Amino acid sequence: MSRPASLIPHNEDTKPRGVERKRGAALMLWLTLILLTFTLVTVVVIVMTRPEIIGLGLIYDLTQTQVGFQGTADSLESLGSSLNQTAVAQAAAAATNAQQAFNNEVTSAANNSTLAALDNRQNSLNAASTQVILDVNASQTSVAIANAQQATRGALDFQATQNAFIQEATRSQLQFQGTQAVLNQNATSIALGFITATPPPVDFLSATPPPPPLFDERFTQGLVGGFWTFSSIEDWGLNDAGILASRGVTNWLLTQQSDFTAYIVDARIGVLQGAGLISANYVLLNIPADETAQGLALELYYDGQQLRAVGLYRVTRAEILSEIYLASQGLNAIQAVQIENSIPATETNIRVEVRNARVVAAVNGEIVLDVMLDSAPPPGSVGLYVPVGTQVRQISVLP
Repeated sequence: MSRPASLIPHNEDTKPRGVERKRGAALMLWLTLILLTFTLVTVVVIVMTRPEIIGLGLIYDLTQTQVGFQGTADSLESLGSSLNQTAVAQAAAAATNAQQAFNNEVTSAANNSTLAALDNRQNSLNAASTQVILDVNASQTSVAIANAQQATRGALDFQATQNAFIQEATRSQLQFQGTQAVLNQNATSIALGFITATPPPVDFLSATPPPPPLFDERFTQGLVGGFWTFSSIEDWGLNDAGILASRGVTNWLLTQQSDFTAYIVDARIGVLQGAGLISANYVLLNIPADETAQGLALELYYDGQQLRAVGLYRVTRAEILSEIYLASQGLNAIQAVQIENSIPATETNIRVEVRNARVVAAVNGEIVLDVMLDSAPPPGSVGLYVPVGTQVRQISVLP
């Protein structure tokens, strides 16, 4: 018996179609459940965490927002106040910095001025030190150093008036020479109202033998014995060699006796010697006791090396007592002459003779001045007036 043909064609799908559709429906159901579950969970989470999204927390949020706004406003106000305070602080700091900068500039300027002043002061001190060194090199003794300034001042004052004195001396000498050319000595004596047998100046100053002195003071014990009146005890003293030396600025001494009229005064002094040590030394003649009455002063002007000028002046006791040196007082000159080529000497010997109206002066044996006054000077004291550092070895008065 033959096999029957297959009822199912070859290569035909024999799987049940209903089973496949059931599986697809189940899968869709599970996906739908999962989606719904996720949606529900999401909604719950949103409701729990962000209710404002669906409007549930609007009122609460508005309240919170108002509180937040108020806090923000307070914060902004506080921030503004802080900013204002910061601005004020910054302005104050800027002002302080500006003031500090100004103070620094002022201090810097002051320091610069101070440095300039110190530099100037240092320069002045250097110049002064240099001058002191020059004075020390030029001086022979410490006393001479102290005298340099005073002597220089006196010399400058003397030089300021020296031209006037020279003119006066020239005029007097020309008048005297003119008179001598016309009149002889006897005629001159008659014209003056007297006849004198006075010898020429050389004999006038060198009488032989000399008469015994009225006094002869060598100052071996200093200024003692009550014979002298003097400027101050501090102005005079014995030096290391036992010689009377002047120590002050205005050093003078006068005899207490004040009735000298006709006499010869001899003085031996040691004047200042050294480059630049200018000095004016005076022999005081016929100085009245009345401080306003005029006597005479013979000035010997030294330049530190030699005698340069000699002059005869009128002077009062008040001018001698003054604290201003005589050379600076502008004394009334009677006659003044310049001396050329005098011989330097360590000791100066001065002789002055006063007879009636005639005054003759010699230095180291050489006549330097011969003056005929209009009238005889009044009675008075005799003495010396010298700068600091001058040595006085002897003063003698002869009749």
